[in-house]
Amino acid sequence: MQPSGYFSADYGKDMAVVRTRAQWFILIAFMLALIYFPFWAGAGGRSWEGVLSVSLAIDIGITLIAVLGLCIVSGLCGQINFGQPAFMSMGAYVSGILSTRWDLPFPLAIVSAGLLAAVFGLVFGLPALRLKGLYLVVATFAAMMIVPYVINHTKSLTGGSDGLRVPEASIAGFTFDSDIRKYFLVLFFAVLAVIVAKNISRSRVGRAFVGIRDNDIAAAATGVNIAHYKLLAFFIGCFFAGIAGSLWAHHVTFIHAEQFQIWDAIWMLGMLIIGGWGSVAGTVLGVVFLKGLGEFGTVLSPRIAEWAPSIPERVFAALTSQVAYGLAIIVFIMLAPHGLIYLWERFKVYYRLWPFSY
Repeated sequence: MQPSGYFSADYGKDMAVVRTRAQWFILIAFMLALIYFPFWAGAGGRSWEGVLSVSLAIDIGITLIAVLGLCIVSGLCGQINFGQPAFMSMGAYVSGILSTRWDLPFPLAIVSAGLLAAVFGLVFGLPALRLKGLYLVVATFAAMMIVPYVINHTKSLTGGSDGLRVPEASIAGFTFDSDIRKYFLVLFFAVLAVIVAKNISRSRVGRAFVGIRDNDIAAAATGVNIAHYKLLAFFIGCFFAGIAGSLWAHHVTFIHAEQFQIWDAIWMLGMLIIGGWGSVAGTVLGVVFLKGLGEFGTVLSPRIAEWAPSIPERVFAALTSQVAYGLAIIVFIMLAPHGLIYLWERFKVYYRLWPFSY
């Protein structure tokens, strides 16, 4: 008879992220599928009229990097950041300006974008030392007002309301000038972001973040430097946003302040809620779920519009994407407040203890 459940014989195995041979097999198969995906999608594998497309995968990867940064700030450390899209725009414009005005190579531009966005994020992280809850939300929301104003009123540097043309990313003479090439570039940074975020959550720094989130007074009593770790959380989270913004700029090759809206901040928080607050794996699930839901609604809108030809198709496109986002967040808050990762963890407990799962 097979044993019911999986039991670790030492602390190393118990703390491992990938614990069994089956998990290693699934992980390797999943990575191979990600590598093969753009060739399949580019060869006519867009079976749902574009739902499974390389462009959507690139969008998901870039969004995932930004939301992982938000997961560190808000999910782990408990500091609600409502200005993540603003920090993305900072990274996009810094990378674009360095690439166009100063002809810096892409590796230096993307690192500079992340660092400058992180330093800028520290400025808006300072209120976190004194504020909590709704007051901190309002303080970070100010970034969404200040950054677009600065961009639009520094036309000689940013292009202002005319926008800024950004060259495609290039490393050692190799230009990422196609969706497949851009996909692998974004995939590299997305996988790296997941690994870094996961390791942060399992480190001493991550435990300090969780302590501040759960009870900052108790964390301070145990020796945690509250001010240091709150600012560190904003620095790391905004660094992720700057990297995502740089990738976005070199992907679309034209950036404008209007591309980074307040709605993006709401949907990013919604991705954390749907995936699971404070979970790296849950963040991945939340981003894929909500982005996939929006794309599915956009594809479905023409068919819905056929039922009512007198109403413009764009109305149905807005309804099937924005309304679907809102309904999904409400449903998860009411029925699964711990997110998709909690449902997955319950399922894992069930099958590991089968047939004695009761």
